[in-house]
Amino acid sequence: MNFKFYKTSNKAFLDKLREIRDLKIKFDDNINLIMESVGAKSWQQYTSGSVACFNFDKQPCKTIWKKSCDGYLPKLSNKEGKKIIVKMKAVDIPSSYNNALDLYSFPKMVMGEPTSRGIPMHDSRLCGKFEKNTFFVKVPQENGNDFQPPLEIFTEVKEWEMLKFMEKE
Repeated sequence: MNFKFYKTSNKAFLDKLREIRDLKIKFDDNINLIMESVGAKSWQQYTSGSVACFNFDKQPCKTIWKKSCDGYLPKLSNKEGKKIIVKMKAVDIPSSYNNALDLYSFPKMVMGEPTSRGIPMHDSRLCGKFEKNTFFVKVPQENGNDFQPPLEIFTEVKEWEMLKFMEKE
């Protein structure tokens, strides 16, 4: 599988990423408040952004909490559990930073070369730093169907430039 790498410091794109970051911070703050109020020591998150579970030092009350992943989630079958779930849903689950790439139709789920273990799927991936107002996109290229983003927003770079920036800065 071949990849191309693009760099951007476009204000509109960065504004979209900041909007997602602000929603993530608001969501995390809400869940942290809930975590403290219920006596949990930490919480885990799915890659989709939702809460996977809360972790406690000791097993919490079984009438309020049910086992989930490596921890516990509140039950819907009682008042206390419902109250916690209402608090959790008070703030919407933020989207992934990669969803900002949808604005420019970056390819999703490109099939790679078949291997003995199956066919790998590749997605456009985003990385960068808010402090430097610079982000990079790793884009899978299909044979005969190379993707080209808007060049006024994204500049093609070499992989080593991206890696050097992420390591050094």
